[in-house]
Amino acid sequence: MTIQSLLIQNAKVYTVDEANPTAEAVVVSGNKIVFVGSNEGAKQHASEDCRVVDANGRSLLPGFIDSHFHLAWGAKKLLEAKLGEVESMAELKSTLQAWAKGNPDRPWVLGTELSYALPSPDTPLTRHHLDEIESERPLALTAFDMHSMFVNSKALEVMGLTHGTDQIMENGIVPVDDNG
Repeated sequence: MTIQSLLIQNAKVYTVDEANPTAEAVVVSGNKIVFVGSNEGAKQHASEDCRVVDANGRSLLPGFIDSHFHLAWGAKKLLEAKLGEVESMAELKSTLQAWAKGNPDRPWVLGTELSYALPSPDTPLTRHHLDEIESERPLALTAFDMHSMFVNSKALEVMGLTHGTDQIMENGIVPVDDNG
């Protein structure tokens, strides 16, 4: 008889099987799922010495494997100002000021999904542009691809990055032009 290593019961199991989209129990043996179905059915597939986990009605989802997806970071971005539809500096200003007004207790003004085309395709966004939008609180905007961040002077000050040369950080650089 095969020793079953894990029985999860009393769960809300999402199976990704169109014919049987939900279940309440899963039995795992080694690294293989050997049963998905009812609590009663699971008992027939579980050995006496398997580990039993009572999910108490919680959700059980299939494992997600994506080599370049930042789930926790993406979830945090849900709380930031959405900038994906912003096409001008005036829109950027109004969107960020509305977010800041609606989040007065947040220490930073935060935005995500920023286009690289602001303020224009030929002019890079600088801290000076962002200082005109927000100068009292640190402001940080993540680009739409989540690989670049733009900050105002207050953010640079808080992070201790106000020196007059490019500063190499652990995962990137803070570019500084001739005007600081």
